[in-house]
Amino acid sequence: HNTMRDMAEEGNVVFVGRGGHVILNDMPNVLRVGIVAHVEDRISNLMSREGLDHDTALSLIENRDQARAYYFRKFFELEDPDRPDLYHLTLNTSEVNLEYAAELIIEALGALEEGKIIGPINS
Repeated sequence: HNTMRDMAEEGNVVFVGRGGHVILNDMPNVLRVGIVAHVEDRISNLMSREGLDHDTALSLIENRDQARAYYFRKFFELEDPDRPDLYHLTLNTSEVNLEYAAELIIEALGALEEGKIIGPINS
């Protein structure tokens, strides 16, 4: 956790997963963004990216989701790591294309720097 916090204090870093939104929830200079997608879209993406069939992709997603849930219960005593109140912004990439999602995140970073988004989240 200290390494992640040290890197966040330095600035200009992106953490993907591993509980960054929980570990850094008290830091005012951190924007917490959740990315979600419908299960069928996640399956489709995995099938095309990894060359898997539907059932294998679904099984892999279910296993990853279970492992993620276990990780958050074990290390953070958190039953729902996707609670909306843990994030400043959540984007559904089944509904918002990736390019626009990136634009929104960049705009939100500017808003955080301007004080339009309040940094720390009390959880």
